[in-house]
Order: sequence, then C-alpha cells, then structure tokens
Amino acid sequence: MIDAHPNAPRWWQQADMVRHFAVFLIIDGPKKIFELWRATAANFEAELSIVSTAKNLMRPLFQDYSREGRIIGFFLRLVRIVAGIIVQLALVAVFIALSIGWILLPLYLAYQIFSNLFIIVGRG
Repeated sequence: MIDAHPNAPRWWQQADMVRHFAVFLIIDGPKKIFELWRATAANFEAELSIVSTAKNLMRPLFQDYSREGRIIGFFLRLVRIVAGIIVQLALVAVFIALSIGWILLPLYLAYQIFSNLFIIVGRG
C-alpha cells in the first residue's frame, strides 16, 4: 500500500488513515481470525488426535488382545473421539461468534454514534 506523504495535507493523511482502517476491518481482520482458527484447530487436533484414534478404533488398547481389552479399548477410544468432536464443534462455534461479532460491532458502533449525534443535535 502507498501511504500518504508526510508533507501531504492533513485531510489527505486522515483519508489515508480511514483507508487503512477499512482495509484492516474488511480484509486483514477476517484473515487473522481465520488464521487463528486454523492454528487453534490444528493444535487441538494434535492434542486430541481424533483422526488417528478413529483409525485405531478397532485395535486393542495397550496391546491387550483379550476380549475385555478389546471392549474397553473400543469404548475408551469412542469416548475420546466423541469428546474431541465436541471440543472441535465448540471451537467452531466460538470462531463463528467471533466472526459475526467482528462484522456487527462496527455497524453497532456506527448506529450508536449517529443516534447519539442526532439526540445531541436535537433531531431525535
């Protein structure tokens, strides 16, 4: 991006600040939210290892090949998979709420500014 020259008129520098803010609000902010979500989801996947647990669902846990070992291993892995999916869904819900808040907060602030401005001016 080309910044306003330091010797540019003040109104030009202010317009440049508004442009930078708009780019941050519309492009950079959602990109950072998505990158944060992707990194957090990858970290949770590495910690919970849902995919590898699902691949080994039918294998005995701790190499215990008895009937009881196979049954216990199946249910422990099943509980781990379900818990991991619940955590991932909660993570998705948090980041969807964050994204919606990112979109609605500037609209809410603009509404509050203009409604209070109209009250101060006397039109409200």
